Amino acid sequence: MKVLAYDPFVTTLPEGFSHVKLVSFEEVVKQADFLSIHVPLSENTRNLIAGEQMAMMKKGSFIINTSRGGIVNEADLYQYLTNGHLAGAGLDVTEKEPPTGSPLLELDNVTIVPHIGMYSKEAINAVSTVCAKNVIKMFKGEPLDYIVV
Repeated sequence: MKVLAYDPFVTTLPEGFSHVKLVSFEEVVKQADFLSIHVPLSENTRNLIAGEQMAMMKKGSFIINTSRGGIVNEADLYQYLTNGHLAGAGLDVTEKEPPTGSPLLELDNVTIVPHIGMYSKEAINAVSTVCAKNVIKMFKGEPLDYIVV
């Protein structure tokens, strides 16, 4: 599989990621067969993937959003899914939770699951460990890990 990535804060990849190629945001959108989105919701990322980006995507491509609702414009997504430009979408999140009344629920080429990926036993243990270590770091006056502002 060819893996393309864009991150505005990453200019070089760490060792062990030679299979990943950093490209521009536009190139990721244009070349992806599966566009997988992993960003926090902010004013800069709200509607990050909307009609303009969907129009640039390959016909028959897929969008996967496991970050936050509001990153993908759902009205535009519905349009591009029903006009046949996009083949499908996988959503772990929607703008309104639960997504009652969303026309996306009626489409056969959309899968919507509850945003519970972090609720596995392993994920809860990992998050609990980071939290405990951060409490210790805070009392020692050390910088905390994984802070999102």
